[in-house]
This record gives sequence, structure tokens and C-alpha cells, in this order.
Amino acid sequence: MTSTTRDQTGSRPMGRDARRLIAVELPDAYRGALPRRILDATFDHIENLSFRDLSPERLKKQGVDTVVAPLLTRTFDAVELAEYLAAHAFGGLLIIASEVLPNAKLVQREIARSAPGLNVELFQLNQDQGLRGV
Repeated sequence: MTSTTRDQTGSRPMGRDARRLIAVELPDAYRGALPRRILDATFDHIENLSFRDLSPERLKKQGVDTVVAPLLTRTFDAVELAEYLAAHAFGGLLIIASEVLPNAKLVQREIARSAPGLNVELFQLNQDQGLRGV
């Protein structure tokens, strides 16, 4: 587990308005592409966690806005993560990153369907141009 805290203004304290992101088991290959393509400078705190370290208490206590994760890992898949977040009333955005898929819109709909009320976005890693949204 690693954590990075950023203060955009140089003096703004981490407070209720700070934007927080949790990256769940994000592969190194995606970490380099995501900050350039998806994550903007408005995140004040980025934490990298394993799926087993993700907890409702951590989501609530830290006021997490966004969770980003790969489509599939050895320990979980995007549907399991979406269901977990929805079951624990996560009100933020779930960003799923994947390799290029033949029918990405279908995959995104299935993930969203598994967790009604959860805002889900799917981004594909294009070998030539980094990540692209669906």
C-alpha cells in the first residue's frame, strides 16, 4: 500500500473539499498511462491498495471520490469490485482500465448493471496512444 498526498496550491490543507482517489491493484503499466490521460491535478490524495485492504470504513473515513482498478486481476474482477462498492453505498466514480476490448461498451454496461446506482467508466489502454474512453 502506498499513498501520495498533493497540495495543488502549495498551502491548502487536506479537508472536506479535498479530492481523494484509491487505485486498487492497478498494474504498473497502467499507472504511467492513467495520470496523463484520466487523472487530473485536482486529486489531492492518491492511495494504492490491494482489494483485500479496501474497506467501507476506509472509503467513508477518507471521503474517497474515485476508485480506479483494472478490469481483471488474480484476486478480483471489475464486476466484483462494482458490486462491493455499491453494497457499501460508494457514491463516487469507478474507473475501470483495460486492454483494448472487442466490445467495450457492452463490458461497461455489464459492470454498471451489476451495481445499480454506481457511476462506472471504462477506459482502454491503446498501445499507441495511451488510454481512451469508451
